[in-house]
Amino acid sequence: DIERQINQSSQQLMFLESTIQENNSRAAKYEKILAEYDENSEKIQKRLAALVTPDNDLNEKRKLIEENSNRIHYLNSANNRLKEDMNELKKKLDMLEQEKAECPLCGTELGVDGRERILANYKTEGREKGDTYRANQTEMQQKETELKVLRQEVSKLEDTLTSERAQCERLIANLEKDKTEAEASLPRDRESIAQAQVALEDLHKSAIANTEKRKEILADIKDLPQLEQEFSQAEKAYRDLRDKERVYQDKVANLQANLRRCNELEAEIKDNSKAISIALKEKGIYDELAIAFGKRGVQALIIESILPEIEEEANRLLGRMTDNRMHLKIESQRDTKKGDTIETLEIRISDELGTRNYEMFSGGETFRVNFALRIAMSKLLAKRAGAPLPTIIIDEGFGTQDNTGREKLVEAINSIQDDFEKIIVITHIEELKDAFPVRIEVVKTEDGSIFSLN
Repeated sequence: DIERQINQSSQQLMFLESTIQENNSRAAKYEKILAEYDENSEKIQKRLAALVTPDNDLNEKRKLIEENSNRIHYLNSANNRLKEDMNELKKKLDMLEQEKAECPLCGTELGVDGRERILANYKTEGREKGDTYRANQTEMQQKETELKVLRQEVSKLEDTLTSERAQCERLIANLEKDKTEAEASLPRDRESIAQAQVALEDLHKSAIANTEKRKEILADIKDLPQLEQEFSQAEKAYRDLRDKERVYQDKVANLQANLRRCNELEAEIKDNSKAISIALKEKGIYDELAIAFGKRGVQALIIESILPEIEEEANRLLGRMTDNRMHLKIESQRDTKKGDTIETLEIRISDELGTRNYEMFSGGETFRVNFALRIAMSKLLAKRAGAPLPTIIIDEGFGTQDNTGREKLVEAINSIQDDFEKIIVITHIEELKDAFPVRIEVVKTEDGSIFSLN
């Protein structure tokens, strides 16, 4: 029985060793997680902070895209004007190259010297405009190439930033998960270590009791040398158990020191959490400022502030042209199906039949609306720029009007004559000739177009 109990004690000892080793391994793992939490968290925050530079690069490239687009639009418009000017110069050159050429400006017949001088001037002007046109074409091609490269870089940079932020968010989530698991498992491991220590003490007491019984039995055994040998072996096993007990006690002391370190780390984690909370609050403030100075912030407010003035002036002119039948309203916001409000710019037009979309009105009605809006915006821009608006040119558009509409449109034009030094109306409609006091009539002949002032 004594030998059987000693064997059981050995088996229990092996089990305790395995349990303590397993608990020590888990505890070391969790302690490492908690010890490296701040370092790993700081690395992730640095990675997030490093994204500020690519963000700034992205914004700069977007600005370059906008600048290049504006430059291409400007060059294209300039070339269109140059093309029109060169066509006009060609017409003048064709007129001057006739046998009896007349001055393109005053209509008087030119002499040989006068014609040659004007031809030379027009050709020089044509070459200069042609050179400017080709230079603009070359610059547009360069800008379009730059624009394509910038758009590719912006797309690639946006993908990189999105991927990096997603990866940082996953790392933070995994780090918090490991920390939570470590904080939850450490108390269980401590409890297991304490139970193993109690079991060691019980095993020690059992070993002492078994040793005492063995001594009593040896006294009754005749074969004393053999029993002494067996006792010696049992005593040696007992010493081994004592040595192992001291080792386990040292391990328990180390675990207790580690637990105290864990408590200190928990306090540091709380302090860091407070600092992160403050940083997130400041980030929210900066995000609000970014929205305020974005296209949906101050810019939208500026646009919204000028809309009533445009709307008032346009409705004043539209009322004159339609006997106050038509009225327009400019809306800068609309509700989406999701219940949100987004920035927009829509024109609502109403008449005696109600409010309808712009496309539902006739050509004459839309011309009046367009005319009223363009005049209103021209006057507003001139007023805000502090610059005069001396001349306005109205090219065609009367063919879409009935007789009453034409009369109202002429009345509207006459009503704004005090706002401009000159109003030039271009039309092919004979009935409108008598509506204006001064007329420049252009007539095509076999020899070219001629004009007269009436």
